Amino acid sequence: MPSIPPDDVRTGLCPWGHGILIRARVQVDRVFHLERCSACRGVWLDKGEWQRLAAAEFLDHLDDLWDPDWQKRQREAHSRHEIESALRERLGTDVFEALAKVVDEISKHPARAQVLAWINERMR
Repeated sequence: MPSIPPDDVRTGLCPWGHGILIRARVQVDRVFHLERCSACRGVWLDKGEWQRLAAAEFLDHLDDLWDPDWQKRQREAHSRHEIESALRERLGTDVFEALAKVVDEISKHPARAQVLAWINERMR
């Protein structure tokens, strides 16, 4: 699990006096947290966070960062990307792309279960 910078381990209080800020975990190049006030909905950024959010194209998704479903989809997409990158490295780009094309075709086919069973049998 990526380490969290020591100055980003706790939340704070709303600078406008509304109470404790709610945190959202953001993973771009490394993990950091954004804080937002649930009362005034102000988002409080630490040094460099605006640039990191802009570089990751998250500025249009600031509200989404506090949405558990959006966070889950982001984690799943990141995980898929990591798995595909590792597989591409092991198989080579040509084999990986050919395999991805076959998978795309099979996933749309009504007999995909039979195709997968046949592939499984052939791999034994």
